Order: sequence, then C-alpha cells, then structure tokens
Amino acid sequence: MRKLVSSVAMIAQYPTEEISATMTAFRNLDYTDNRLYKRGLLKEVIESHYRLIENSGRSLDSVFIEINISTDLMMKNLRSNEKKLNEITEYLFCYLEQHSLYKASEYLALKVLTQIVAQYMMTYANN
Repeated sequence: MRKLVSSVAMIAQYPTEEISATMTAFRNLDYTDNRLYKRGLLKEVIESHYRLIENSGRSLDSVFIEINISTDLMMKNLRSNEKKLNEITEYLFCYLEQHSLYKASEYLALKVLTQIVAQYMMTYANN
C-alpha cells in the first residue's frame, strides 16, 4: 500500500494507461483492512487516490465522474462495516470540500443519505 501511495506523484506524469491502472489498484483496495487504520495509511491512501484522479489530465466533468466511481466502490466495500464507513465518509467529505470538489461532496452526501434511508427501510420492514 505504501508503494502504491508513494508512486502517485510519478505516475500522474505518465500516459493515461498507467494512470488508469493505478486508479484501478486504488479502487480494488479493501478499505476494511485494519492495516489502513493501524499504520496511519488511511488518509494517505484516500488523498493519493483522489489526487491522482484530479491530476489525471481529464476534463473537470470526467474528473467528477471518476471521483464518483471511486466513491461508489469505496462505499460498497465499506457497507458491512459501519464504523469504518463513517470514518472514511467523514474524512472524504472534508477532503472534497477542502479541494473545492463540491459536486463530488454533494454526490457523497446524497450517497450516504440514500444508504441510511435504505437501511432504515430494511429495518422498518423487518419489524
């Protein structure tokens, strides 16, 4: 994971294929893996992942699409672990706001609200 994080600055200068392969590696990470939390890698991984997307040379609309794809995959991966989901969501929301990626932070907020409503509805239906 450290190697992946440390390679981002260099890979951002490479052709699109290299950037796409690295984005795929980030998207395939298991965000429930305790090593991310115990070794202090979580923030570095998220920042590197989203910074790579921001600096990929794509149009702004394409950047938002790629960010939302990454967000969807991360939320799907974390669905089974509410504590980690909340921690990552909070950090990711702050990151997106600090980088003026407001469309992406709005998408994240709506994604989380939709998940909360869906969980509530499932709980309500089971009772």
